[in-house]
Amino acid sequence: MKKFYITILTALLPMLAFSQGENDNWYFGGNAAVNFSNPALPAALTNSQMPLTAVSGSVSDSSGQLLFYTNGNKVYTRDHQVMQNGTMQNGAVWSISIAQHPANSNLYYLFMVKTRDVNNSTADPEFLTYSIIDMSQGNLINGQPAGVVVGNAKEVIIFGNYQSTNFSPATTIVKHSDGQSFWLITHNETKLYSYLVNSQGIAGTPVSSNLSFTQPTTSTLYSTAIKSSPALSGGSFSNYLFMSMWHGTPTSKVMSYNNSTGMITGQYEITISSQYPTVGEFNRNASILYIGRNYDSKMFAVDLQNSVSSPVYQQIYNNADPNFECTGLQRNRYGDVYVAFSGYSYLSKITNPDTYGSSTVDLNSLYLAGKNTYYKLPEFVNTFGPECLNNKTLTTPETAANHTYQVSDYIVTQDAYEISSGQNIHMKAGNSITFRPDTFIKSGAVLLAEIKACGSVSRQEKRNTYFSRPVSLKIDLDKPDQMITKAEVYPNPVSDVLTIQSSAAVENINIYDLSGKKVAVSLSGKTVDVKNLPAGAYLITIETKDGKITKKFIKK
Repeated sequence: MKKFYITILTALLPMLAFSQGENDNWYFGGNAAVNFSNPALPAALTNSQMPLTAVSGSVSDSSGQLLFYTNGNKVYTRDHQVMQNGTMQNGAVWSISIAQHPANSNLYYLFMVKTRDVNNSTADPEFLTYSIIDMSQGNLINGQPAGVVVGNAKEVIIFGNYQSTNFSPATTIVKHSDGQSFWLITHNETKLYSYLVNSQGIAGTPVSSNLSFTQPTTSTLYSTAIKSSPALSGGSFSNYLFMSMWHGTPTSKVMSYNNSTGMITGQYEITISSQYPTVGEFNRNASILYIGRNYDSKMFAVDLQNSVSSPVYQQIYNNADPNFECTGLQRNRYGDVYVAFSGYSYLSKITNPDTYGSSTVDLNSLYLAGKNTYYKLPEFVNTFGPECLNNKTLTTPETAANHTYQVSDYIVTQDAYEISSGQNIHMKAGNSITFRPDTFIKSGAVLLAEIKACGSVSRQEKRNTYFSRPVSLKIDLDKPDQMITKAEVYPNPVSDVLTIQSSAAVENINIYDLSGKKVAVSLSGKTVDVKNLPAGAYLITIETKDGKITKKFIKK
């Protein structure tokens, strides 16, 4: 037992790390699991009791300790037993999304799209449902509740009118612009549905947007995938949505989304055609989209930041084994992008994910200790901080078992403030945290403190999305320009004359600034006079008989 009287000031920030480990544990595939608490050395886990599963979800607390994981048919506690009331209805699970309740940090929403086994046939209908998991209840593990699936909030139907029994829809979650609510996103036919979820619960009627997909036929089973990007800043939209339709001739799209209105904006769209279905993931600031193909191993990088007048993309990986399928891509909280190749005993990883042109795939990045991947990796779990107050005085003794105090100015404790064994308390204040005399932090208690104002956002997680005009582009992954046309430009940076190195004759070039505006230059053979261009970054599109390629260069 310790007594002390201390004020924590801004200067002490480097000494006090505030943990945000809710996504530190992934449980997936064939009994596979990974812990990311040490970002430099992620570790494979072998304690999963979940059978081979196509989709899954897993949640940890803010310090990175596992809370629960699920395949949609059972929910497992941190000691790998089926949670109290955690056996769900039978049926194929197509999608799992998890988010913390905006008004109660002990509650988690579990959203699922499942085929309910009502007709005992392949024509059973699909339903979008929610369940609530309460981590303040349930059987005790080392003195702390293990969680319970709330009885009157278990697989409650949100939407059950999907267009066809042959349709396996997907879900994703985007935080609302207010920071204290979120959108649950799904789709049906050619409509995107966004359900607002706030402190009052789930909106009964979704916000609807038109999707520019061709309506699929209903004669054969087809799947879909949706992935949302990290939040962006500026412009008329806040996020990208990547959506893939796996029917007929598979088509994917990147679309702009507004997290204030819950609607697609039409400001930015890339249509991606492919022989095979695709999965996707964005890097940490959504400047790059990574695409993997199901039914083969080809992977691509799309430079979203510079895909304005024409698409900028390239293939980054291909495996000669025709049975090597890319089935999942997922970014962890540190910005690392991992790849699931179906049935593989390693978790693969994209190297240099934040630098377009330098990305490759480390196939054997993390050995799964005898377990294997299968299909999707667990989706990112959104959490919500408490209401931001000006200041807070903490009374004694501390009654919360697991709580975060967040204020813009200061936190101060009363005399003889006490945190007991098993309690986990986080404090975040903009200016100071003061512990008054006779403060007691008992053995087995956890206290984390951080000098950080409410609503602080890491700059590396945001990128401006301003475009001077709407962007609408097309990519064909079966005939990618960057694979067919081989060309380089030099010197780079350049002062006067840019030279194009290409085995084929250059038929035409176009140069654009990064706002998408075409600039006037003259081409002579394989050289371009750029001396009159203002200093800055530009894109040059080079056309030859083999196709075209886009390169970036800097004018000094």
